[in-house]
Amino acid sequence: MSSNATGTVTLLKSVIGNEAATQLMQCKEFGGMSLEIPKTDKGRGAPLVAHLTEVIGEAAVMALIAHFGGEKIYIPRDAQVARQQRNKNIIYQYSTGASVRELVGQYMLSDRHIRSILNNHNSDGSRITD
Repeated sequence: MSSNATGTVTLLKSVIGNEAATQLMQCKEFGGMSLEIPKTDKGRGAPLVAHLTEVIGEAAVMALIAHFGGEKIYIPRDAQVARQQRNKNIIYQYSTGASVRELVGQYMLSDRHIRSILNNHNSDGSRITD
């Protein structure tokens, strides 16, 4: 499964639905963790399946098993996904003409943090200085 949190969320939502994916990412025991999804709901994986069922429901767990059984998947934290989306928005807005100063006001981040997000994105090695 993709290490990109946004891609992972899209895949999870397509397999188990929006609500169950959100509940899974917000759960302290699972969000930000790699899970080995059991191949069945019986045997060694039964305790994990039981706990997952409490969090996201039986239908969603069976969908996880059907799609990812035997695989290790990463469940991103909800905050991680939101941060990744925020950073994409900052990069897009900057590329379409927004200044660092405008982005600071909109996102309530320091100019240094905005520049760091933008500089980490620049593939040509150029630095953002405005």
